[in-house]
Amino acid sequence: MVEMGNDPLAKLLIDKKESNRQIIADILNPFARIDKETGTIVYTPQFSKLAIPKKVMIFLLSRKAAVMLGLPIKKEEVSSYEISKESGIKYGTVRVTVLRLEKNRLLAKNGEKYFIPDYAVHLIKEMIEKEKKK
Repeated sequence: MVEMGNDPLAKLLIDKKESNRQIIADILNPFARIDKETGTIVYTPQFSKLAIPKKVMIFLLSRKAAVMLGLPIKKEEVSSYEISKESGIKYGTVRVTVLRLEKNRLLAKNGEKYFIPDYAVHLIKEMIEKEKKK
């Protein structure tokens, strides 16, 4: 390995997990909280003002955060049915929404379960910030 002390490229190195933690916290803060004992997502009143696609992304980002925090949920990936059940969004609406978000590369799929890939966190932040300014 090259000595990083004087290497100008060393300035480019980051800890992606730590960087994403801050971004995810900033995105979620107005919309959701996570129960520290169960990992259950608790929505704030601001959540109800979001459009359905943003609600789905907030739900999935909350799952990602719970896993990152080591809370007692098994995986961040969830099925459309689980998204519907835990978010209160109608199942048919969730199905259409996750397919659209996956097509736009804001969600990824593992089998029949969906999650937010790390590369999409910045894109979601931009979308949510636009929503906040409205």
